[in-house]
Amino acid sequence: MVSKAQKRNECAMIEQTLDCLSGEDATALPLFAIRPDGLDDFLRERSDADRLFLSASGFGAKAGELRLLSGLRGLSGAVFGLGADRAPQAYGALPYALPEGTVWRLAAGDPAAAVLGFCLGAYRYRALKKPARAAAKLVAGAQTGHAQSVAAAAWMARDLINTPPNLLGPHELGAAAAALGLRHGAAVEVIEGPRLEEEWPTVAAVGRGSARPARVVTLRWRGTGAADDAPLVSLCGKGVCFDTGGYDLKPSSAMLKMKKDMGGAAVALGVARLVMEANLPVRLVTRLGCVE
Repeated sequence: MVSKAQKRNECAMIEQTLDCLSGEDATALPLFAIRPDGLDDFLRERSDADRLFLSASGFGAKAGELRLLSGLRGLSGAVFGLGADRAPQAYGALPYALPEGTVWRLAAGDPAAAVLGFCLGAYRYRALKKPARAAAKLVAGAQTGHAQSVAAAAWMARDLINTPPNLLGPHELGAAAAALGLRHGAAVEVIEGPRLEEEWPTVAAVGRGSARPARVVTLRWRGTGAADDAPLVSLCGKGVCFDTGGYDLKPSSAMLKMKKDMGGAAVALGVARLVMEANLPVRLVTRLGCVE
């Protein structure tokens, strides 16, 4: 019998609130994300005071460079260097480099990349310990919906991977997958017991080394625009929640990160989540072997 507390915990594993993002905020300060090849044009548009300060401080728009601009009421904005990196991760340092409690709006740069990179950099595992400080916030415009979906899926996968194995065993991992599938209307199948021995003998064999029963969870989903001959996307994720190394037991130093041996299942779930949220015109089957 699954308790209400367990159900809440399983749902919490797939519910991520991107609290580093903000809606429209009149107090938001301008954030200028600049690359070296655009620095001269940017400086020409700034006030004499900003231009002299940025030049005197040696700002070259290198990756990770940050300058806070002052104004009559304190901060008036910030300039952030992206370097030559075109990946969203270039924005990843901002959430904790910008002052705590501040809200920012992107005044120059790619909004979708900024939102995704900002969220990836803001992530902290919080289930057992609060972060040392809160991240700054970025205003997310309406055109950044896909970036927010990708960020939420990444946060979910990271939360699953970072959860200690005493709290995330085969049952909990399978339950989180089932909760995600049901949320999006997928057909959920859980294979365990004698049927697992027959259909998935290798998973069953691995699971005999644990007191917590193994299972295979399958999600079957179809987009609303997917016909019977629509492309079939099949994902398979390794969900080994903990691995001591079998008869040749690993030393403790090698077991510290074995909670991450289910990272394949977490990533497969993240991809499945994105496919279902986007309602892609495909048929999707996701299989997770949940075992330790």
